[in-house]
Amino acid sequence: NNFIQKDPVIHIQENVTAIKSSEFYKRKDLREIHIHKNIIKIGNSAFFGCTNITTIYCEPLTPPKVGLGAFQGIPKNVKIYVPQASVDTYKTADSWKKYAAQIVGYDF
Repeated sequence: NNFIQKDPVIHIQENVTAIKSSEFYKRKDLREIHIHKNIIKIGNSAFFGCTNITTIYCEPLTPPKVGLGAFQGIPKNVKIYVPQASVDTYKTADSWKKYAAQIVGYDF
């Protein structure tokens, strides 16, 4: 198992570099996700339909590549915390810019 779940929080383990496609597909129990600094890719539909997520902590300095529909269906008011130094990079990265209004700098 590549993640630790402490309901309703998911912590992706540090030895993982990619979140598989559909890994958390339609998980209604998830509220918070912690994506550690070693993640370089988030697969297609990885968090598709996770309608109760409120917070995503995304630690990588370089925005991970995001597959089709990876965050489709998550609430529009989700806060996405990224490294303070990378806020502008995330807000302009192809697969992240549609979430620019939700991206907030954070000191990890």
